Amino acid sequence: MRNHCTSDCPPPVSRREMLEQCGLGFGSIALTGLMLEEGLLQTATAASSAVTPGGPGTHFPATARSVIFLFLGGGPSQVDTFDPKPLLGELHGQDVPPSIARAIPRIARSPLENLLASPWRFRRYGESGIPVSE
Repeated sequence: MRNHCTSDCPPPVSRREMLEQCGLGFGSIALTGLMLEEGLLQTATAASSAVTPGGPGTHFPATARSVIFLFLGGGPSQVDTFDPKPLLGELHGQDVPPSIARAIPRIARSPLENLLASPWRFRRYGESGIPVSE
């Protein structure tokens, strides 16, 4: 696939710029790889702000050879696992406060707009004492 951009097209972006603009999501990493293969992005060496993997700023040398990324659609949220929210329990069933509702876009929200606390109890486990739900 050839790039048919004219002078009106924005300049190509580097890998770092792509990750910053896409929120560091794994989907954006895959998209960047696909776009690079198709010639839609310039290579990191040709980029104006090229990134050297493992370059300055790393504390320890990388030891991982691969990454396993699990996306569990419908899995338990952080509120129901490792992040107890006592205030959310106190406000359970009440309307979302206006100060919060103003900051949240109106897309994909229930018309009821009531707060929902975690149905699970939390206890501290292990040597670290980290709170975990039942």
